Amino acid sequence: MATEIAKPMLKPLVATLIILAPFLSWSQEQPKNRTLPVNEHFKETLTRHKQHKANAEKQIKDLRNGALLVRLRTKEKSIKALREVGWYSMADKIEQKQADLNQEIVTAFTYFFDFCPTYFFYSHHSNNIKNKEFEKVEFLNEKMELDTSIHFNEKAFLTAEFGTLDLDTARHSGGLYRGKTEEGYKTSKYYVRKSNLQFGALSIKSDEFVQLRDPFPFYVRTFPINDYKLLRSPEFVVEKMNEKLYFYYRNK
Repeated sequence: MATEIAKPMLKPLVATLIILAPFLSWSQEQPKNRTLPVNEHFKETLTRHKQHKANAEKQIKDLRNGALLVRLRTKEKSIKALREVGWYSMADKIEQKQADLNQEIVTAFTYFFDFCPTYFFYSHHSNNIKNKEFEKVEFLNEKMELDTSIHFNEKAFLTAEFGTLDLDTARHSGGLYRGKTEEGYKTSKYYVRKSNLQFGALSIKSDEFVQLRDPFPFYVRTFPINDYKLLRSPEFVVEKMNEKLYFYYRNK
């Protein structure tokens, strides 16, 4: 009688053991230190992140031991166009306004920036700077005078300028990145695009005028993030950039 009662109870137990048997066997066969496979995309993303960090650390060291070349805009094409159509008064006003701004920028770097030496040049020398033809560049002194006694001899440098930072269309230098292709692993120059955002800023760029990227502190806004109508002075912006560079250099 007891045996007959036990038989119905054994059937569900046997069925359960049959179902669980493969899983119990599989778990016993697995090594204790088993690790789950990592997604290949995640691995490449992590590699890029590490590369960006390494690039930024090299850039901040190079800047600290090198120099910052500050590009000053002249708006000479716009001024020339206005004068060609006879708008001399407007051309003169724009020229004077830009000259005053450039003097403020030079003064700001002279008194509020000491992270590294600074050199000033007009924008029409951009190609000379990019091509490392420093002997063709006329550098300016703190009084905005062309000074032939100023010679650039540093091996490493970055560039800086006041202007519009367009994070949607600008290319961001990520340095060299080793990634997987159809032909195997290949080392190439890496660029990235960010969100559709444009604002005025003092930005630091590469020696070829390519915008840098995080985690390097490559820009300071020319206005507070919560007030687009309040324009910051060049002195404030330059001093803020100086502080950000020191902070990153000491805490990288």
